[in-house]
Amino acid sequence: MPKLFYVLGASGAGKDSLIDAVRDQFSDRLMVAHRYITRPASAGSENHVALSDAEFDLRVERGLFTMQWRANGMRYGVGREVENWLEAGWMSW
Repeated sequence: MPKLFYVLGASGAGKDSLIDAVRDQFSDRLMVAHRYITRPASAGSENHVALSDAEFDLRVERGLFTMQWRANGMRYGVGREVENWLEAGWMSW
């Protein structure tokens, strides 16, 4: 049965360090979803796909996020591709 894990926590809590460590150890069995954020890629923060507010709105309108939220003055989303991965059994542990 495919599994989906969420890593949640406050900014600076170490989420990316945890994701990177798990990715390094289990790269043959693990897929990590892209994070879409209305923050410039050059901001020096976590690895993400940088979107303008207009691009983010367009993706929301077209139903391309499986989840989206606002925090810290920015918008965040996880793409629907994770649903395809689960349906295909690609995220099984």
